[in-house]
Amino acid sequence: MQDTSPTAYDLARVLRRFSPTGPPLDQVRIQFSCVTIILIRRCPVSLGLGNPGSSHGALRIGRLGFSFHDNTAAFKAIVDGYDKWASCLIQHNYMDIENQAGTEGLRYAVAHGLPVAIMEPLLGGCLARPPAEAQVVFAEAQRDWTPAEWALHWLWDQPEVSVVLSGMGSAEQVEANVRAANESAVGSLTPEDHAAIDRAREAFRARIPVPCTGCGYCLPCPHGVKIPSIIEIYNDNAMYGNTDRQRLVYNWRLGPEEQAASCEACGECEEKCPQDIAICELMPKIHEALTGS
Repeated sequence: MQDTSPTAYDLARVLRRFSPTGPPLDQVRIQFSCVTIILIRRCPVSLGLGNPGSSHGALRIGRLGFSFHDNTAAFKAIVDGYDKWASCLIQHNYMDIENQAGTEGLRYAVAHGLPVAIMEPLLGGCLARPPAEAQVVFAEAQRDWTPAEWALHWLWDQPEVSVVLSGMGSAEQVEANVRAANESAVGSLTPEDHAAIDRAREAFRARIPVPCTGCGYCLPCPHGVKIPSIIEIYNDNAMYGNTDRQRLVYNWRLGPEEQAASCEACGECEEKCPQDIAICELMPKIHEALTGS
C-alpha cells in the first residue's frame, strides 16, 4: 500500500521563490494559484491551507487549485484534504483510464464539486501517432477523424471534463483542436465509436512485451528495486514507441537506487511472481533500453 502520510508543505515559502524581491506576502493577494503535486508517495504533503481569502501562511489566495501526477488513492486524499479547492488538473486520455487519477478520480473530483481540466489528452503526441493496428481500427470506423481527433472527441464526450489542454505546435493543430471541440458534445459518441476506442486501446496494449499485472507480489525487493514501476515504463515504451519520453519518465519517477541497475539477481522476486516473469534476466535489458547504457 502506498504511504500517503503527510509532512509539512509550506506553500508561501514555495511561491516566494517566484518573487523574492517583491512586496511582503501579507501585502499580496493572488486571485488564482495552482499547486503542482507530482508524487505524494515520494514528496508527501500536508495541506493545512485554511480558508481561501484568508492568510495561507502570510499569503492571501483567492482561489486555489492543484495539478496532479500520482495514483487514484493519493488523488482522493488530496481532494478530501482541503474543502475549498477551486479546480484540479489531471492527466487523462483513453489510455490512462486506470492510470494516475484515472476515470475514477475524474468522477470523484466532480462528485466533490471540483471542475476538472485535462492535460496530456494525446499523451505527449503518442495518441496522434498510434500503431498501425490502431490506425486500421480508426480507418474502419465511420468517422472522418484523425487519430488525434478521436482522442479529443473521447474526452469531450464525458460530462465530467471542463477543459482540455492540448499542446499545439502549428496553426493547423490549433485549427484541428478547435474544430474537434466545436464538433464535440457530451454524449455525442455512439456505442460503435466507444467500441472503436476500446479496440484501439487493445491494439496499443497488444504491443506490451512483459505480462506484468502490477500486483506487487515481487515487492519489497531486498535491494530496493521498484520492479513493477520499471516494467510498466518498459511496457509503455514498447506500446508508444517514444523512447526519449520514457527515458525521462524512468529518471523522473525512480531514484538511481530504485532503478533496474540495482538488481543483484537474487531471484527472490521470481519466486513470488504469479506470472513467472524472468525478472532477473529482464532487469539489465530494461536498464539498457531506458538509459542507452
